[in-house]
Formats: sequence, C-alpha cells, structure tokens
Amino acid sequence: MSSCALLPTGLLKQIDAGGNKFLSGANSNDDIFCLNQDATTSPVTSLPYVHIDGKLKHYACGPFGCWGVNSANEIYYHNQMTPNACQGTSWTRVDGSLIMVEVGTDGSVFGVNADGSVYKRVGICPKNPRRTSWIQIDVCNSFKYVSHDSGFLWLISHNGMSLGVNMLIPCCPICYKAN
Repeated sequence: MSSCALLPTGLLKQIDAGGNKFLSGANSNDDIFCLNQDATTSPVTSLPYVHIDGKLKHYACGPFGCWGVNSANEIYYHNQMTPNACQGTSWTRVDGSLIMVEVGTDGSVFGVNADGSVYKRVGICPKNPRRTSWIQIDVCNSFKYVSHDSGFLWLISHNGMSLGVNMLIPCCPICYKAN
C-alpha cells in the first residue's frame, strides 16, 4: 500500500525531481514551490512545500542549482540552493530565451526555445554553475520538451513523437524512436 500527499495550495502543472533529493515545480498561476530533502527522504502524511518568491512557468533543479523560465520565456538561475534550503536567496537573469529548461542529475542544462530548437548550456560545473553561453544541439526535428539523464537526451516533438539521443557519441548521435 502506498500513501500520497497533496500540495495544499493547488495543482502543479510541472514538477522536477532532478535536485539533490528535493523536488521543485510550478502551478497554473506560475507560483514556484520546492520540497526540502528531509521531506523527500522521510515518510510524511503531508508535504511541507516551500513557496519561492517569483513567477515561473517551468522550474528545474540539479546538483549545482535551479533554473527557471517565466511567461516571457526569460531564463533565470536561482542562487544558493541547497537540499535543506531549497528556497535559495536570489535570482540571476541568464541570456537567451526558452520555453522550458531541464537540468540533468549530472548538472547538465538543456532547453527548448519557441522555434523548437534544443540548446545546451556550455561548461556547467560546481565552481561556475551558470557559465556563459548556450550551444544549439543538432537534432533532426522541432521539439517542445527535453529531458536528460545517463547520457541520453529525451525529446518530445510537437506531434507527440518521443525521441532518445545518445549524447555520449558526440560526432554522430544515435536516435531512438519510442512508440
């Protein structure tokens, strides 16, 4: 038997579990929430979500920090996030324009822009978690969603087709079409 706990302030439209054992997400009003590590690693009957200042339509976290996109497709990095203080301290505007952002468990940051092009943030590391530039990933279609883990980039196209790209072979990615 499993138990479920619901977010008391409304339904999430987007959720991310890529942080260091904490959850993050946004609701239909673009309100941002996170759940500290202690609540995700212990049995609880209700989830003590923390409200984060700001408005984002998409919010994703990884081991080096959290990234978000607002309704104007502006990109932000959330400073000083920790597993026990997921609310962070402040926001830094990042160059570019995306409709969504994804942070892999290895800290890699990917995003999709309004044209459906896929981008990767170059050189992310613990000492410089934002770095300074994006590179476009050469994939053979237009996409609306991206996820990344274990060397694979997973994409959803505008017509609903899902695709996996092996990023471990940089010269010639291998594509896997999922039915």
